Amino acid sequence: MMAATPTVNPILLEIVEGTIESSRKEMELQVERTARSTVIREQHDYRAAVFDRRGRGISAVSSAANVQPILEGFAEDIEEGDLFIWNDPYKGGGISHLPDICITAPVLWEGRIIAFIQVYGHTHDVGGMSPGSMPLDASEIFQEGLMIPPVKLYQRGRLNQGLYDLILNNSRYPEMLQGDLDAEIAACQIGIRRVRELVRRYGLKAVEECFDLLLARCARTLREEVLPQIPEGEYPFEDFIETAGMSRQEPLEFARIKVTLRKKPQSMVFDFTGTADQVNVSINCPADPEYYVKYLSCILRLLAPEIVMNDGQIEVLEAVIPKGTILSPEFPASCSNRHWTIFRLTEVCMGALVKAMAGGGTGSSDTRCIVTLVARDSEGQQFLIRDVMGAGSGAPSLCRWR
Repeated sequence: MMAATPTVNPILLEIVEGTIESSRKEMELQVERTARSTVIREQHDYRAAVFDRRGRGISAVSSAANVQPILEGFAEDIEEGDLFIWNDPYKGGGISHLPDICITAPVLWEGRIIAFIQVYGHTHDVGGMSPGSMPLDASEIFQEGLMIPPVKLYQRGRLNQGLYDLILNNSRYPEMLQGDLDAEIAACQIGIRRVRELVRRYGLKAVEECFDLLLARCARTLREEVLPQIPEGEYPFEDFIETAGMSRQEPLEFARIKVTLRKKPQSMVFDFTGTADQVNVSINCPADPEYYVKYLSCILRLLAPEIVMNDGQIEVLEAVIPKGTILSPEFPASCSNRHWTIFRLTEVCMGALVKAMAGGGTGSSDTRCIVTLVARDSEGQQFLIRDVMGAGSGAPSLCRWR
């Protein structure tokens, strides 16, 4: 995956890592302070990330979308000042429902792509059959809102005003959506500046070598510190998502999520063979195996609390997702409430990990719920209030890990 470059000054490596991580936090703070959707501003449902020129995530972030749709669709058509927007879950990249509008910005140096900056957040409304764009009983994605394929929102630094207006015109709350988009765009500009400052100060070659080393260090930490704490073997676990009442047309009762945690000497596999087929309500999650690896790696953080979990983990962790399941639905399956599936997914994988470690692990903590209120104010204008609530997380059995 990457060539080791031991000649890099270890102090420089720490400077580069610190700059990348502080840049990520600075971008997220920008979004939190200036976005308008309450799910972004108050519930912190957003992500910022930094990728190298090959599209490998070098910043610490879970469940981040990746930049593959941009690399695959625009590899020969990226110029200074370009900025992309997209939210289509079926175009790849790890965006798994339409409210998560993503902004991707390439970083160029002397005409060459050296990195990508990406920010996405859960916007208030992108159209669809119900306010908030998350209908439980949607049977296909066309009912859930506006689908935006990867497309240039800015070209050579110039806004595509027609596209911008079209996106806002498809929201019930365009002023709120405009604030979210502008917040993400501004955050990407911060990330671009910080990466360029690194290159200007230390040189492109040294910075790219540090990127490689940061990825290699994550993989090495997983192999040397995390995996030895988990006994080798296969550990199955399963649970269910209740779907009764979601649809009058199809009164389902539950959908199975099954995982077999397969621990090997130098790697670990999350195999979801046996998981339920896709359903006709909106709990399907159209994501790729890379997304699931990033999302599930969080359950390993307590085994190495200081680890910076970047895309180096893909060298060690793997997800097996059979086609046509609720974890890999085929277009145009609905997916706006896919969070209920991925919340339960973490619990299922933690259950397998607890079995592997004979009780060591974190207790179940899937206590979240979402409350959505739609009403009209004194002037007759519709508004939406959405809150995500939950209790505390389960306590870890740290004694098993010492």
